[in-house]
Amino acid sequence: MQETFEKVYKVISRNSSHLLAVKSSVSSRSSWFLIREEEILLSLGACPDVVHCFGGYSSKEVDGSLVYNLILEYALGGSLRSLMERCRSKLTKFEVLRYARMIVRALCHMHERGVFHYVQDVLRTVECFKVVVTSF
Repeated sequence: MQETFEKVYKVISRNSSHLLAVKSSVSSRSSWFLIREEEILLSLGACPDVVHCFGGYSSKEVDGSLVYNLILEYALGGSLRSLMERCRSKLTKFEVLRYARMIVRALCHMHERGVFHYVQDVLRTVECFKVVVTSF
């Protein structure tokens, strides 16, 4: 599945000094996907295995274009794909089990709240031991 957003920024919250990720999109199609992702993530509530969503907002760029911004918990550990690349695809059995448990817990949390998905589109990455859900 092709990515539906244009840019992701690492930012520091003025209020708490925590690192956050901000997904920003200019196009209306990809903005729709970000808004949908926000709705789903907010409906899930707190789950230690799913990246937390703090909400979203629209802003106007200097050139007058409208941008939709989605604010998410920053996943310091990177993606599972980048981890596998760093480890040259050699994860230990313990690491595989840890990630598998985390994914299953996140999917159970989603299903308990009525969020279902196509298996091939569910997981873009596993970031910092958390699931990032991308398609519903």
